[in-house]
Amino acid sequence: MHDPGRLERIMALIPPDDALWLSERLEPRWRQRARRLDMRNTAITRVLELLLPEAGSLHAAARTLESALRSQRITAPGELGAVLREIAMLNENRPLGWRQICSLQKSTGAVANPACHVARHEVSDEPKAIAI
Repeated sequence: MHDPGRLERIMALIPPDDALWLSERLEPRWRQRARRLDMRNTAITRVLELLLPEAGSLHAAARTLESALRSQRITAPGELGAVLREIAMLNENRPLGWRQICSLQKSTGAVANPACHVARHEVSDEPKAIAI
């Protein structure tokens, strides 16, 4: 009854895109979630790279990203808007707080900007105005 090669033979018979789709669905839920969060974190890194030049600091960029995700009305054009919508989808339309965004970036070392060390009383309630 147990045929370890059966799945591989079936996968070889279907188109590659369908085989990839099926193999992803056969993975354990924890692995699917880990892949989704890795893709989300990569997208967060990309959007912060797009926002940093105008925002000036990782903290300001993270606050702008947080604001955009909370609004759930992402209207930014071009690559920025596409990446913001991707983050929203990959995070299941749940907003991320700026501290969580900064923590993700510091843990991966993806954005080299230590400006997220800000005391609570120093943080403005309003993110820097950047067109999103």
